[in-house]
Amino acid sequence: MNKRKFLADNPVLKAAQLNELSPARIEEIVGQYVGLVTMITSYLFMGSHMLSKIPAARDELVRNIGEERGSLTGGYTHHEILNRELMKLGVKANLTVWDAGTRDILAALGLFVGGGSQSEYFVAGVIYALEATATPELQVVGRILNEYARMRGLPQLITDEALVGRHVVRAASASEMDLSDFFGIHIEAFEPGHRDRFAQAIASEPKVEWSDRVQFATGFRSVLTLMELWWERLALPAGTDVATIS
Repeated sequence: MNKRKFLADNPVLKAAQLNELSPARIEEIVGQYVGLVTMITSYLFMGSHMLSKIPAARDELVRNIGEERGSLTGGYTHHEILNRELMKLGVKANLTVWDAGTRDILAALGLFVGGGSQSEYFVAGVIYALEATATPELQVVGRILNEYARMRGLPQLITDEALVGRHVVRAASASEMDLSDFFGIHIEAFEPGHRDRFAQAIASEPKVEWSDRVQFATGFRSVLTLMELWWERLALPAGTDVATIS
């Protein structure tokens, strides 16, 4: 998975490092990312209703959604914390209008988890892909934000320690978290925990057919392909007319 280009050699990060993107364009891209991950929480909720035949996975997903909605962060949703800290930089991610690429990937994910025609193990594979890519994708986005800070002559926004999951959170509460705290705790604890507990829940099922494994792998790979295309489109100049994700 980590050999996929959008994780190993992300086109947006590469373009930012080469100064091929303006700060304004990076703000737009970050807004698209925030819009996507915000909606993914809703899709996890939809997916939980498709996992009735895998109760351990369903229950873990419900617990996970509770975390995203603030069960461990004093009632502050994770997206509220991120948007608050971005707003301090003047990045109004929560006001970004989805571009065609983001609309396309959200439509595809919606069909994957809520279309009603997919098997429960395909849906589980989709959800696992979203959880498994969350940590490396956050590391990419953190580095993109640091390039943005460099362009604007700002101090580094997210510490190197936070980007590798070794950051010590000093905030007394979620209301005091900065971007290093947010990225650090997600990269070190929240996202790996979501990934691993969901995988353990799937593995705990007493009987999994070979066809179920195939469906799981298909759902997993389908999401990786979507994410690859989405990041490639984000790296293109704004307004570029490209084919719809299919």
